Amino acid sequence: MAAISIVHTAESQDLAMRIGHRLGSRPMPVSEIPFMDGELKVRLAEKPESSEVLFITRLYPDPNRSIVRALFVLHYLNSIGKRIRMFVPYLAYARQDREFLEGESVSIEAVLSQFAHFGVTDLLTVDVHSEKSLSNSSLRMQSISASAALAEAVKGAMETKNAIVVSPDKGAAARAQEFSSLLDVESFAMDKSRDRTTGEVKTADINFEVEGKDAIIFDDMVSTGGSMANASSILLRHGCRSVSAAFTHALLIGNSREKLSSAGVSRMFFTNTIGDFDGAIDISAEVSSAIIGNVKEL
Repeated sequence: MAAISIVHTAESQDLAMRIGHRLGSRPMPVSEIPFMDGELKVRLAEKPESSEVLFITRLYPDPNRSIVRALFVLHYLNSIGKRIRMFVPYLAYARQDREFLEGESVSIEAVLSQFAHFGVTDLLTVDVHSEKSLSNSSLRMQSISASAALAEAVKGAMETKNAIVVSPDKGAAARAQEFSSLLDVESFAMDKSRDRTTGEVKTADINFEVEGKDAIIFDDMVSTGGSMANASSILLRHGCRSVSAAFTHALLIGNSREKLSSAGVSRMFFTNTIGDFDGAIDISAEVSSAIIGNVKEL
């Protein structure tokens, strides 16, 4: 593999160090200097030696500020003639991949077009919320699956012979099917609807047999926990022996953990895309393999 320099923002240091170790590259941090008026300045203490740069940055929990900061870093790297690949573990704004209501901006198109404008050629992410987002840009984009890492963690923590995988909505059914095949169990999809104006989520009753089963609700992310809590309550009401949750992106806003626990979710499996939280499953091996493959293609 060709030499590649790694540049990272402060909150992405854990991933940068793990990926850098696997790629044989020393990560270089970006310092961020905030000003009293809310503006910020970024600085690299040294110039990357390689012509190829991998910029690693998390865009959560403050996506708006993080995107602006990323643009400043990209502008600098582009100005010194670097070829830029970007790894964004959780791709913010991927949920707004179309004009759901008249007059809405397609936010992900705006974000990706700015990354491309400032020199990014390739963008890698993990379990993008909407596959449509991958085609909304001139960038070469790749969504890395965390299913195998999550499946291994589940198999190491619980007996799966009595398990079923449940998707909380039909949109995530294909993702749940992939995960269930790794566990060699059945999968089912629930029916969920969301009011586009109020954001209220409703989950319909189920029409499949779950009595005595150990359900694993599988999704790409948990934000407020409402959808997953609704699904858990319904599954337990229909006789599930236990309910666990497996998901990639642990946004876990506000009291979402308590909400899930109160709804009967006994175990949670999630990755370190959002942060290096206690119990988070490391996906740096999958990311490093994807980066190596991406570089070899060129």
